[in-house]
Amino acid sequence: MSSDIDDLIAALPKVSDEQLEAWFAVVVKTKAELMDAKRFLHGPLTRFHRSLLAEIREREERRNQIE
Repeated sequence: MSSDIDDLIAALPKVSDEQLEAWFAVVVKTKAELMDAKRFLHGPLTRFHRSLLAEIREREERRNQIE
């Protein structure tokens, strides 16, 4: 059973030069955007998430000390 990607790959010889160029542009742009998203997820967003967790824990500890 073939996947959708396999079907697209099999169809490549049948498409026009313009279509190949358009698909290539979309794939390159998508890959670049995914890499940027990955960098963001593993960089600033991860640091922000850790900071949020640290702040939540700190506040919980302070509340527990008061009670």
